[in-house]
Amino acid sequence: MDTTKPLRADAARNREAILRAAAGVLARDGLDFRIDEVARSAGVGNATLYRHFPDQAALAEAVLSAKISAYADGAERAAQLAPDDPALAFTQLVEQIAAHQASDRAFAQVVGGAVDLCPGELRRAFNASLEVCRVAQQAQVIRADFEHADLLLLVRAIDGLLHADASTAPSAAHRLSTLFLDAVRLPAAHTELPASTSRD
Repeated sequence: MDTTKPLRADAARNREAILRAAAGVLARDGLDFRIDEVARSAGVGNATLYRHFPDQAALAEAVLSAKISAYADGAERAAQLAPDDPALAFTQLVEQIAAHQASDRAFAQVVGGAVDLCPGELRRAFNASLEVCRVAQQAQVIRADFEHADLLLLVRAIDGLLHADASTAPSAAHRLSTLFLDAVRLPAAHTELPASTSRD
């Protein structure tokens, strides 16, 4: 039986204000955000914030848990699609990685392995993406020399885009993911791409 007492109306409003403010601050500043800036944006004092969230990690996990869970759900949907359409499943997996990351620096840091937050959801996403890549490679829709760890290269590259200029990161991440897909996917004939090609 759940014996947790419901929050008073004012406490519930404060908690929601803190979470909304923290979501914006984390997306912009990443995991090195300042607690006092979140409190100021939420219109509460630091003591009020700490009554709801004992430290930065607890606040970050509360903000990011839903997004990381949605990311894992998307990876599992791609894994379910993979047996029927491995090329589309792989494409959706890569595109969702780029889309989730490009608008949220803290999310990018978590997915890139900078901190240990939401490990269960990240493991769920990892296992699903591993299955998508396995099926796509077995179906010969991606390069034979592709490794699952290559997705981490994309993750870290997008994190670099966020650090360089967060305002242009979404469009740059979309372009980068498109180039990544072009480099990794095989043509319709399922033949390996040449080691180097000329665009002249």
